[in-house]
Amino acid sequence: MDIRVRKLRITDKANTLSRSFPTSGKSNCFNQCLSSSRESLTSEGCRSPKLGQYRKLPMKSECDVCQILTTDATNLKCLHSFCSRCLEQHKIVKNGCPVCERNDLDSNNVELDHVSENNDSPNDEFYFGEQDTELNEETIEELIARLELEVLSGVDEKHSALLKAIDQLNSDAEKEITRIHEYVKHLKSMIDARAETMIRSIIESKERHSAELSRQKKSIEDFITQIHDCIKQHRQTIDWLSFYDANSRKKVERSMKDLIHLSDQISAENVHIRFITKPLCDGTLDIMGKVGVRVFLERPLTCELFSAYRCPSAVHSICPINSNEAWIGYQKYIQLYSKTGTRLCKPIDMGEDVHDIASDTHGKVYIACHSNIKLLNESNNFTTLFHCAKTPQGIAVQKNGNIVTCNGSDVVIYNPEGHVVSTFGGASTSDIKMPYKVYINTNDDICVSDYQSSSGDVVVFDASGKVKAKMRTDGMTPRGVACSKQGIIYAADFRSDRINMYSANGHFLQTAVTSSMCGLSGPLSIAVDPSGDLWVGDWKRTVRVFTQSVVKLDKDSD
Repeated sequence: MDIRVRKLRITDKANTLSRSFPTSGKSNCFNQCLSSSRESLTSEGCRSPKLGQYRKLPMKSECDVCQILTTDATNLKCLHSFCSRCLEQHKIVKNGCPVCERNDLDSNNVELDHVSENNDSPNDEFYFGEQDTELNEETIEELIARLELEVLSGVDEKHSALLKAIDQLNSDAEKEITRIHEYVKHLKSMIDARAETMIRSIIESKERHSAELSRQKKSIEDFITQIHDCIKQHRQTIDWLSFYDANSRKKVERSMKDLIHLSDQISAENVHIRFITKPLCDGTLDIMGKVGVRVFLERPLTCELFSAYRCPSAVHSICPINSNEAWIGYQKYIQLYSKTGTRLCKPIDMGEDVHDIASDTHGKVYIACHSNIKLLNESNNFTTLFHCAKTPQGIAVQKNGNIVTCNGSDVVIYNPEGHVVSTFGGASTSDIKMPYKVYINTNDDICVSDYQSSSGDVVVFDASGKVKAKMRTDGMTPRGVACSKQGIIYAADFRSDRINMYSANGHFLQTAVTSSMCGLSGPLSIAVDPSGDLWVGDWKRTVRVFTQSVVKLDKDSD
């Protein structure tokens, strides 16, 4: 029963209803009371903007027959409440409400509002609609129908939209391919037409110039004949003329000088014939633009500073041997440090400057010194493997045991005995100017940072030395380079004080670490340990270790 109706009944002492089964006279009295209560509910003071949408129910309802508060009450449409025992007893006699005797309350119009005893909600909590607090068979069927209608249909719509997107992508790609083929066909016809025009022009020019040259040829031949005739004539004249005849002699000399002058004029007439055809190049065959590829991480990585500690000198190389320890090279020493900065051994003097450190799949540690490649054994003693003609700035070890070094302007691959297997890169091929650091990724590709690149190059070579990708970031001066197990390439930007991340194909992904995050200054070396943590060493003698994790989206927290 509505609480306002109950309050109205309590205040009206004179019209107190009998709690026994009603008679016809008492029913008329209740109808008057009910009409007055309805008027009070529709008054301005009690009107609610959503009164038709919900009702206020107390935690416990009072039975209008036995006056007992119960949590298992049945509320009829006529606003009367009854316990189940009284309602069943009345249904044995007749249907309808035991108080107002309304007989239009069938089972479809009866609301069973069961209030749980453990419900801690306040008495005036809104109860929306006519939904039951307990699930009956009809409610379960409705939920199943709703699940099938709303959820499944929504998923089907998304699946259909995805299939349409795939079809649209394939259709667009096929259309573009068809357009390219048609354009190439049209371009071929244009090239053929242009070639025919050029060939016809060349033939016409050839014929025109050939006629001119033929004319000149005939003219020269005629002149030669004239010279021969003149010479013959003068020789005959000299034979019978007196040598002492001065006039005849001068005449012959003048004739000879005229011929010589004519010959000078003919040789001065020079004809240049040149055919100029513009060669076809890639710029001429620029077909409808380019295919752009954008690569990015679906969920970016975030780096948090785990620890930072100082070394005796600038950190030129870092080589993790497990997820907690790494060899660090500075000056002519190497030393084993933990991730938190604990020194696990004394500095090992290598006898010359240490440029880089690398390890193979078996855990062997190789050191690139000023002129030699050295190997560290289990007792932390080193042996010299072989001598390098040029200073090896970087070193890495392939899966087959070959040693890759950055020697001068070349990338040189040695076998374990120190014999040169291959040499590539270098200024001669324009692939890289001055290789600095090298790293072998999971595909056995060779990633090399360019020390003298003006555009910030990090070049990826395959095992044979063929360029697979180039990473270029304007203003970047790459030093250290490393790769994760996922194939992500990390490059230490010495000039901009940051660590950039690239895909295996050379696409920029994101900036992992900046100077504003931790005060990074001039990073020289970088490494990724087996746990995925990032080790960075700079020229200010500081080693920083960063933990990496995927950025969680809001829907992940839900």
